[in-house]
Amino acid sequence: MRIIPRKIKVRNNVWKCYSMKDILFALGMFALIFVCVTAGVWWLVIVLALVSIVMFMPTGDGIFYSYIAENICFLFSRKRFDESSKKEKEKIDGKTQIKEIKANGLLVYKNGYYGRVIQIGQKNFKIETEIQQDIDIEYFANALKLLEETQSADIVKIDRPMKLDKYSEDLFNRLSAEKQSADARIGILQERLDRVDDINNIYKQYVSQFYFVVYGRGEQDLENTASNISSEINKCGLATQILDNRQVAVFLKYCNFRNFDARTVYDIPEEELLSWTKPKSLEFKSNRYTIDGIEAAVMAVSDYPLRVKNAWGAGIFNIPNTKVVLHMQPVDKTKA
Repeated sequence: MRIIPRKIKVRNNVWKCYSMKDILFALGMFALIFVCVTAGVWWLVIVLALVSIVMFMPTGDGIFYSYIAENICFLFSRKRFDESSKKEKEKIDGKTQIKEIKANGLLVYKNGYYGRVIQIGQKNFKIETEIQQDIDIEYFANALKLLEETQSADIVKIDRPMKLDKYSEDLFNRLSAEKQSADARIGILQERLDRVDDINNIYKQYVSQFYFVVYGRGEQDLENTASNISSEINKCGLATQILDNRQVAVFLKYCNFRNFDARTVYDIPEEELLSWTKPKSLEFKSNRYTIDGIEAAVMAVSDYPLRVKNAWGAGIFNIPNTKVVLHMQPVDKTKA
């Protein structure tokens, strides 16, 4: 069994689950009720008292009035963004933080940060012995410890279709070489080629692909960290690859879309790669959002068991038709 640490960002509560901000807000409501009492407006006193009881009910993630405030802010906020809009505030660029994709695959963000994307392979973890599992986890833990305090990282899972181009090419070459053979052999190879072509291009089979994205303010420090993390994860038996600019563009595109041909990235000029990855329209609703006509929703894991077995998170990451992001940031050892 392994222990998952809880969040270390602790609220400074004055009494039970109520912070100083909550206490001040409650005093304001009490003062308003007191004014109504002195004025003799008893119906308003009763209404304010009932509203206060509801507003200050504690929930799992905070006080209920905070949700009311968030909904009011959402009600008056801008919900639709379109690339073809003439107004600058309504364009997609205002919602994206990536400013540039460099030729080596380095991501440049508007807030002064840089990003490096590492693709991680997969292995059948369950068939390993417990000793080998612990060794692999130790290597992966060492890779995480390479992050500096000013850096952070994301483990990202996206669904990508199986790429069978090489397998299809081998079948085509075998079929070309067997043209002088019996018709039955040619028919078998042709049938196999047709099936592979269906899976590769028409009825695509989506599988989980994993990435490790590192963020930092120093470009050279980030390059060194990404290289060291890639080497350390390799020791787990997981193949790693630091992506170049076109591979990064495909990764960003799959973060927002599923149905497109990744081969077209090689027809895009380098200066247009970033715009190729961006959606054309984005609309937010109360419990979902629509991106280029495709509806999606965001869910957050708010609670989890404290003690878990090896590879417990695999079940969450491998949920079909989802993009999963686990954000990590180093903390000081004394706080940890």
